[in-house]
Amino acid sequence: GTATTTTTTPALPPSPTARTSSVAAPLDRNYILLTSISRLLLLMYFTACPSNLLNLSTDVPYFLFAAFVVGGQAAILHLQATYGARCFIPASLARYLPRRYSYKRPLPAGAAQMDCVI
Repeated sequence: GTATTTTTTPALPPSPTARTSSVAAPLDRNYILLTSISRLLLLMYFTACPSNLLNLSTDVPYFLFAAFVVGGQAAILHLQATYGARCFIPASLARYLPRRYSYKRPLPAGAAQMDCVI
């Protein structure tokens, strides 16, 4: 006969953010911070450094505006990671959002005694 083994693999614990917002974990905060800084480094060199490689004139207000925009984007990603992806939608409009879909499928009745097909 065939031997059936029923082993269960432990599920990975959800992140604290996933527990509160019932969604998967977003981008790592260090990743967001480092990519935001790296976007600004080259721009800072060419717009704020007076002795840059291409001898371009400095435009510090332009760099400050770009830093404000990139910082705003990072702040929005941080807020969404903290409070969930739907945190910017007002409560009056939240009722028009679709329900969250559950990807968990129920197991068939005899699933515990089934053989592994792999």
